Amino acid sequence: MSIRVFEGFKFKPKGTYFYKLDPRVKMSFLIVYSILTLYFSTVVPLSILFLFSVVIVVSNRVAKEWGRTLRAVALLSLVIFSFNLLFGAKGNKLNYASSMTLRFLTLTSFFSIFFLTTTPEELSEALLLIGIPYEYTFMFMMAMRFIPTLARDFQTIIDAQRSRGLELEKGNFVQRARKLLPLLIPLIVLEIRRSVLIAEALEARGFGTSAKRSTLKEYRLSKVDLYLLFLTITFATSLILSSKLPPYSEIMNYRLPELVP
Repeated sequence: MSIRVFEGFKFKPKGTYFYKLDPRVKMSFLIVYSILTLYFSTVVPLSILFLFSVVIVVSNRVAKEWGRTLRAVALLSLVIFSFNLLFGAKGNKLNYASSMTLRFLTLTSFFSIFFLTTTPEELSEALLLIGIPYEYTFMFMMAMRFIPTLARDFQTIIDAQRSRGLELEKGNFVQRARKLLPLLIPLIVLEIRRSVLIAEALEARGFGTSAKRSTLKEYRLSKVDLYLLFLTITFATSLILSSKLPPYSEIMNYRLPELVP
């Protein structure tokens, strides 16, 4: 996994239909499909959800950024599959390992879609509109905004230390662990300095003096928002019902054959 993983969680303006949705609808979309992904434990419904996320990615022209994230987590996906295949729950380990890997990839995909199409400001407004206090909303927004910044700083420090002769790939486990100190210490110092600057800027602007915050944009649910919300709930309900009712339940609950009969 590398810094590329954060490319799929950074807002990229494209102007397609998903970008224009109300942030509350996009958040509802993320919550519903994340719950669905965690609800199902078989390959077929998880594959349907993953393919559905691919359709959204392609239709919103963010396949390049999304693909970078999927490639960056490919090794972790392989680790998840191998670990569950070897040490997973008793029973059909192949089905369990495949389901866990698909679940991870699907969750990664839906979260990537959300953050690629939603600005930190929109996310903050959505949290405020559902009743989250502004202080907590601001902390969450700042954390999400500075994840890519932190990753870039870390990569810059790695490049700088390599130019000074630090060989991160050589040595045993203990030696490699020690070589992390020249990376972590500058990173911690840099982020503490940045935090102090942000705190001073917030204090200078009177952060927290007003109980109610004003907003630049007023959000109202449009017909398109309501239509997509209806489709989201309908699709989620259909998937759950199809896994419970025949004749589709047999297909939805299909399990991969065991490796050892």
